Amino acid sequence: RCDLACWYCFFYAKPGERIYEPTLEQFRQMFRVLREEKPVACNALQLTGGEPTLHPDFFRILDMCRERPIRHLMLNTNGIRIAQDDRFLAGLADVKPTIYLQFDGFSDKGQELLRGKDLLYIKLKALDRLAQAVEQHQLFLDAGIHLAGVELEVVAAQVLGAVHRGVG
Repeated sequence: RCDLACWYCFFYAKPGERIYEPTLEQFRQMFRVLREEKPVACNALQLTGGEPTLHPDFFRILDMCRERPIRHLMLNTNGIRIAQDDRFLAGLADVKPTIYLQFDGFSDKGQELLRGKDLLYIKLKALDRLAQAVEQHQLFLDAGIHLAGVELEVVAAQVLGAVHRGVG
């Protein structure tokens, strides 16, 4: 599932298209296998897309991760739900995953090229809400920015500054 139509997505999780989604029992079995790995059991897991936050059992899946226990839970997200859904953000604060926010720069043209629409306002709002949660020690934000060229240093400085100051 995804709420965007990024042309480069290798998951091909376009809006409205049918995709394979494991059942809760299949997730439970996958987590069991990961924890039984030898010589070292899996203790870190990254949930990624399409857009994992759209899964109808998203928080039940996170709960299963904690039961195993998966000590380091990472979430790769486009941030739309974080920007728009108070209950969702509160639920994340309960679980405390590391957040990997897809951030594509400050250009509306770049946003449209990569994601199919201008999401700058949404991304900045998500960063602001995450910064507030970080300040309250509810979440950990990994501010890894994946951009090409000279824009990288400017964007990283602006985003890290916003996170540090708690503003968007």
